Amino acid sequence: MCGRYASSAHPEALGEEFDVDEDLSKLSMRSILAAPQTPPAGQPDFAPLPAYELVARGGVKHTRGPSEPPAAGPLRLVPGSEIDLTLRPSTRVEGPLAVRAFVVQEATTRPWAAPVDVAPTGAMRLHGPVDKLFAGFEGALELRLVVGRAEALGSVDAAQKKALGAESAGPGWQVLRVAVELVKTP
Repeated sequence: MCGRYASSAHPEALGEEFDVDEDLSKLSMRSILAAPQTPPAGQPDFAPLPAYELVARGGVKHTRGPSEPPAAGPLRLVPGSEIDLTLRPSTRVEGPLAVRAFVVQEATTRPWAAPVDVAPTGAMRLHGPVDKLFAGFEGALELRLVVGRAEALGSVDAAQKKALGAESAGPGWQVLRVAVELVKTP
């Protein structure tokens, strides 16, 4: 039929109109109408997860004045400052989402308990005081944020494996990274 679509009160006439020799619509493998595709029982029916972008703000500003472009290199944080991480999806996300955050420093990886706000659009914001969120840490480290569908992230251990793995994304999840330097003075 070359992509043509037709509707009729007399469907038998369509076969003649479009020069169709045999009606295969009753075969389940041939017709979405005969066998609508639904997710397996117990599986959610959500659209695929769009790509996320990470915007990191906070800490030390290198110059004064109106908004400056983000500097290359790690996000420099000092005691008394705030960190603000925004995770933005490329398109609106429907359904429940989760994020699991980890601090990676040298050979050590630990879960990072930052407060998370989730917007109805699927955007997420992790923010708070540096003194509280990075207590016990100093120097260079990397934050790894695993965002996605809760069932795709799995347990904390499963999410940590994703955070440390070679893949940066998979079905229903994505890993975002930001380098951080904790400094004692601005």
